[in-house]
Amino acid sequence: MKASCPECGLSEPSADYQDLTSLLRSGASYEDVMVDSATLHREAVHLEKEFTTLTSLLDETHRKHAKVKLALDSRNSLIRAHIRRLPRELLLEVFYHLQNESDSGLDSMRAPWICAHICSFWRETCLSSPSLFATISIDNECSIYPTTHLVSEALRLAKPHLLTIKIHRRFRVNPSFEDLFNHLALSSEYWTHVDIKIVEGYNLLRLLQGPRSLSLRHMSIEGTSPESLRTDRLSSSPLEYFSHNDLLCDVPITLRHLRHLSICIMDSKEFWDVVDAAASLETFIVLEDHFREETPTSRDAEHRRVLFRPRLRYLEFRQSWIPFTLGSVTFPSLEEFWTVSKPSNWIGQQGNSTRGLDMITEAGVQRIVDLVHRSQCSLRSFTLNSPILIPKHGSILLPSLSSIEVTFNDKSSEAAFFTLMTDTINVVPNLRCLTIHDRIIRQLGNGMVPLCLLEDGFEAMVLSRQAGSTSCLQQLKVEVHQRFTNISPHSLYITGCRETYTVWQCKKDGIDAQLIYGGFDIMCKLRN
Repeated sequence: MKASCPECGLSEPSADYQDLTSLLRSGASYEDVMVDSATLHREAVHLEKEFTTLTSLLDETHRKHAKVKLALDSRNSLIRAHIRRLPRELLLEVFYHLQNESDSGLDSMRAPWICAHICSFWRETCLSSPSLFATISIDNECSIYPTTHLVSEALRLAKPHLLTIKIHRRFRVNPSFEDLFNHLALSSEYWTHVDIKIVEGYNLLRLLQGPRSLSLRHMSIEGTSPESLRTDRLSSSPLEYFSHNDLLCDVPITLRHLRHLSICIMDSKEFWDVVDAAASLETFIVLEDHFREETPTSRDAEHRRVLFRPRLRYLEFRQSWIPFTLGSVTFPSLEEFWTVSKPSNWIGQQGNSTRGLDMITEAGVQRIVDLVHRSQCSLRSFTLNSPILIPKHGSILLPSLSSIEVTFNDKSSEAAFFTLMTDTINVVPNLRCLTIHDRIIRQLGNGMVPLCLLEDGFEAMVLSRQAGSTSCLQQLKVEVHQRFTNISPHSLYITGCRETYTVWQCKKDGIDAQLIYGGFDIMCKLRN
């Protein structure tokens, strides 16, 4: 064997050995072959040791190379990453976007808190930006102890930025959360947007108690309070958006700057007073429960001037009573009108035409019609989710209408509407969406009479809107709420109705058509 290398200690393999053919021809003795074999064995063992050493060295070299390469790639990614070279202003916009993507409450593992754990630059950017912590959100997923700490930190980091408060607790508020809310109320002078929904256990107006004035611009507050409480602190706030599921008299506010108002109204007089004071109002929603129908007197008509409000675009009554002072207002920019009734107690007796919802009286319908024509507005959407008692008023159908939604619990009213819509196709040429809610109680025949879900005239109305190049109908939705008094709904073979075929033909012609019975779209069953 040759001498080993003085640097690494490895030796070169010997090359002075003969192959088997040369060995046999040389005439070597048995003893010579044995000696030669022993020498080769020792050299093979030595080379195996050297091979093992080299393999270990190569594996270690591979590991070192992979580690260095990984570290190099990570450094290069930091150097090449665009977000590392963003200016502070753009980086903040990214943080705002991440924060707005999350609908959950305060969470240290979400933006903006998690961004402060990435690097020193991000941490400095986050903690020195009060606007990032100016939204404090508490929901059902928030536990009390980390939330209390995060609220305190958010209030500290957000000063002196104006705050947005969101509290959505859908269960009873315990004493620990009361302490948290009371602590949160200490910062109320910095609030600008408030959105609070709590089912029970805490009077929300307690959050507004304090010695300093408020600067609220947006406030939405909903909940049931265990005690009666009144606050006057909102009277100095320049509110532009206000929504409260209680009486306006409990929370006196300045109406002058309001653009959106959702509130309970006591009577027709208060409705007129609100419209009179809120000259900038664009959306007005009158909530349910407190409003009741009154009979106007001659004195009311004589001493009430007609209010002109050019900014109001959306008017909604979540009740069936329409105030008589609607005749003393004008909304020339009105685009959407809604009525939504609350469910009423009803007994399904034969011949009873009322079912499920309070109805709009004939006088109420006339007030709506008079408002639309007096205002000379371009009404686009007309929704009556309160049943109409006697819809004789074809004048409500304006050329500007693109969406109509109506509810019926009276057979003659529904049939009259179908006839009206068939005869006035040129009066409402731009109608794109038509929704019909049927709440009529019907008796099912003895099996010989075809089952009808709607009154006569439905097919003719749909065909008139479907035929011709002038039709713009894009969406048709028919929702049947009826319950047959002498048959179980589960045994009803609904797809045998002629109305089903009519709606199915509309769907085949490209109209987004639905026929809903029992919460299920019959068109899905036919398609399958």
